[in-house]
Amino acid sequence: MRLWDTETGQLIHTLEGHTNTVWYIAFSPDGKQILSGDGEGTVRLWDTDYGTLIHTLEGHTSLVTDIAFSPDGKQILSGSWDQTVRLWDTDSGTLIHTLEGHTSRVTDIAFSRDGKQILSGSWDQTVRLWDTESRQLIHTLEGHTDIVYDIAFSPDGKQILSGSIDNTVRLWDTETGQPLHTLEGHRDIVDAIAFSPDGKQILSGSGDETVRLWDTETGQLIHTLEGHTSGVNDIAFSRDGKQILSGSDKTVRLWDTESGQLLHTYQGHTRSISDIAFSPDGTQILSGSSDNTVCLWDTESGQRLHTLEGHTSPVTDIAFSRDGKQILSGSQDNTVRLWDTESGQLLHTLEGHTHYVTDIAFSPDGKQILSGSRDKTVRLWRAGNWKDWLKEGCDQLQFHPDLVAPKNNKAGEACLKHASWEDKTKAEFLVRQGRAFLSQEEPNIKNAVKKFKKAQKLYPDIDLNPDTEEIDKDPKTVAQQLAPDSK
Repeated sequence: MRLWDTETGQLIHTLEGHTNTVWYIAFSPDGKQILSGDGEGTVRLWDTDYGTLIHTLEGHTSLVTDIAFSPDGKQILSGSWDQTVRLWDTDSGTLIHTLEGHTSRVTDIAFSRDGKQILSGSWDQTVRLWDTESRQLIHTLEGHTDIVYDIAFSPDGKQILSGSIDNTVRLWDTETGQPLHTLEGHRDIVDAIAFSPDGKQILSGSGDETVRLWDTETGQLIHTLEGHTSGVNDIAFSRDGKQILSGSDKTVRLWDTESGQLLHTYQGHTRSISDIAFSPDGTQILSGSSDNTVCLWDTESGQRLHTLEGHTSPVTDIAFSRDGKQILSGSQDNTVRLWDTESGQLLHTLEGHTHYVTDIAFSPDGKQILSGSRDKTVRLWRAGNWKDWLKEGCDQLQFHPDLVAPKNNKAGEACLKHASWEDKTKAEFLVRQGRAFLSQEEPNIKNAVKKFKKAQKLYPDIDLNPDTEEIDKDPKTVAQQLAPDSK
């Protein structure tokens, strides 16, 4: 897994430790932690700032199929092919409870919006609802006759939706666990389901090449949206719920929710669609394809604004930044690419993965990029600009033991005095030193002091302690100050 800088495309951390493909990654709600799940059953929790492993959550005995933070970030949920759902404490990394009951692989998991309930779907044809606090099973929702692939809570949490290989969508009452409606009509596997933003309508995409819109209250079919020539597994409502987006075959289609009329067919890709997304304001549409390209479309006119070319293998994942100004794409060519939405220009190619990219994400503040890969790593890339880096470096360096000795507390002042310097190299240098000193990750004491002397040349107002000046005469003394825990 890797984390990248959205402004410079620089690698911040390579998070290593997984021994199998990293299939799922996620930022915590506050962006301070990273979660990753792999094909061997391990979930890992990392610190975003330092790239250090906080906890290895072990217990699953097979592939992790999904991971999630609770809405408040205090708990972690994981589902697995080992037939269990596990609930973990984020702070301590301890297992709170193993939710057992499924008799086959768990395919999907979810927290309710208030975090008080947990939902899981399985190959055993059931959906199960659990109480987060008591960890007790509340309801087993039975009725499907084949694998349940997709589940969702309604926006108000009062209803549960499930889609299955049995060609049906089922709606359940959360409180009673009773079935409300069986939405029948699809002639093939239901690959995707979604509630409208207000919860009043349900959308389903199927292998029968159609998208269907249903009324939540009555369970009646409102519209069958036909036109695609292969199975539909990517669907979405616009933020206001007035439009529907679907991706399949080589096209993306936009539909009017009220009338069911086709508004636009976005054509241009030469191979199958792998992912689709509305921009945050709904004025643009993004599509990724197996033809190695990403296309940006104008929602209203249907015109193609940009074809983002550069990937040399199929695009696996796409995303808009929260402000919609940047676009992210991951590919089987082992790279992540960052693009400018307005101009369509490539900003950065984030290279480093040695196998194809499986998952990508922007941090909640949009300043960092996260990527997971089949190379068993997670990579994190730094956000912000040179001013942010400089201030961070200053803030961290001022806590170094050689700078906070009596009568010598000038680091922060000296650094900030130069905060107007538009010099990324010096800013980067400060960040590197600040991180190394603060976390005591500098294994070579002499090298650390050499770097520190370089910092003094950059910033003459920073004085070194006498012990540091005498490194050649008494390196042990300096070693104790720079890294007290080192041996």
